[in-house]
Amino acid sequence: MPGSSEWTIASFTPGEHPLGKLVDILARQQQNQPYVLFIDQFEEIFTLCEDEEERKAFIRSVVQEVKAAEKQTRIILTMRGDFLNKCAEYLEIITLINSDPPTAFIVTPMSFAELQEAIEKPANLHGVTFEHGLVSQIAQDIIGQPGALPLLQYALKELWRVCIEAESPQPLLTHIGYEEIGGVIGALDKRATILYQSFTTVDQKFVQSLFMELVQLSKSGGVTRRRVSWERLAAISDSPQQLQRVIGLLADSQQRLIITDEKTIEVAHEALISEWKLLNSWIAKDLENIRLHRSLEEDCQEWQEIFNKSDDALLTGAKLAVIAEWVEKTQPRFTPPEIEFLQKSLKRRNREIQSELEHERQLRELAESRQEEAEARAKAEAEKTTGSP
Repeated sequence: MPGSSEWTIASFTPGEHPLGKLVDILARQQQNQPYVLFIDQFEEIFTLCEDEEERKAFIRSVVQEVKAAEKQTRIILTMRGDFLNKCAEYLEIITLINSDPPTAFIVTPMSFAELQEAIEKPANLHGVTFEHGLVSQIAQDIIGQPGALPLLQYALKELWRVCIEAESPQPLLTHIGYEEIGGVIGALDKRATILYQSFTTVDQKFVQSLFMELVQLSKSGGVTRRRVSWERLAAISDSPQQLQRVIGLLADSQQRLIITDEKTIEVAHEALISEWKLLNSWIAKDLENIRLHRSLEEDCQEWQEIFNKSDDALLTGAKLAVIAEWVEKTQPRFTPPEIEFLQKSLKRRNREIQSELEHERQLRELAESRQEEAEARAKAEAEKTTGSP
């Protein structure tokens, strides 16, 4: 077994098109080089990748890489536990998970005692203590909650802010402070709402649009986070300055509602989607707009990447009619490729309508001409009959 210093390590998250990412990484792999590939947030092959054939090809490639006897590749993937059952639908990956010796490790929820330790010890390292009974109360409030640790993170950060950063005379986290932040469940909702209310009316409108881009609707009706590019958010912002200003505040280390890198932006925790009541209300009100925008986005992406902008892949028929009506009614903002895709689809439809109208006009004129000819013949026959001796 090679030493740890001999291993080459690469990592990525699947995103909307995982196969291309995997192929690029494996193509750079040196022959016979000990290699660790870390695939984080593996559930994105279900939440973000919409192409079933690409999903299957990605899974096959992962399995083949693991089983290749001539390679020294190790693949580690992490996945939310609530998506583990989705793997059962794909024989190759579930066979790999169930292989012997075991290759799967399920991170179990923290016990009550472990939660208490996770709450109390970091504060103690900074010389800060909790009022009697508060640690147990927080642990009781959080145990068994979906997304427990992200919720706990926000709650403790807020508790620290109101009890310690607010020039407290003593390093003590208190019950009164815990009530002030709204407890574990209310802390994230309260903080996100306060931050949203601090924006101007114009920026608030952009924040709503931004978060609608950062969520994905599953076919089962669930809502998960999705990663989007800076270019897409630039298309829906009023200006580059607004984009940088709002993103900067939402991603600030004190707020941490979203996370960013050089290419993409995403919601920091799924807990924000489930616990921020204001965001839930926006999603509920905007479900149809989100669905239609995603539909146009996916069709546009196929038109570009698969069909090389062929007219044969433009929107047509009832689908185009629905999109056109939605665009006229809501005036959404699009990226330049989406604008081009929609405009070309509409121009093609208009050409077809004009062609049909022209064809109908020609048929009508032909029918009228034939009618006139028939009437002229009938008149001539009548005159001939009348004028005979």
